[in-house]
Amino acid sequence: VKQYVSNSTTILVSHDAAHDGHTVYKDLLNYAEFVSVNSYLVVQDTKLDRLKHPLNGPLAAVRRFIQYQSEMKDRLNYTYKVDRSAEIFYYSQHAHGWLKRIK
Repeated sequence: VKQYVSNSTTILVSHDAAHDGHTVYKDLLNYAEFVSVNSYLVVQDTKLDRLKHPLNGPLAAVRRFIQYQSEMKDRLNYTYKVDRSAEIFYYSQHAHGWLKRIK
């Protein structure tokens, strides 16, 4: 991935692969460094936590990722925040899934 994005100026990652929390979390850790500052890592289908995976779906992975970066902030070269303003129509398949890179 690194070689493909090395000359890019703006990078947004849209994650819509496996929907189990463990896989999503690992993918967030793997792709977080590639997103441009002020761009997004979008985790698709976070609503599934309400429907099928109450404790181990995409939203659980987002929460775990945000907690991890909070605990490891001195060791990471990135910081993300959940950007609810990206949910402009007040209904989203990806509620709390728009992660904006701020550092």
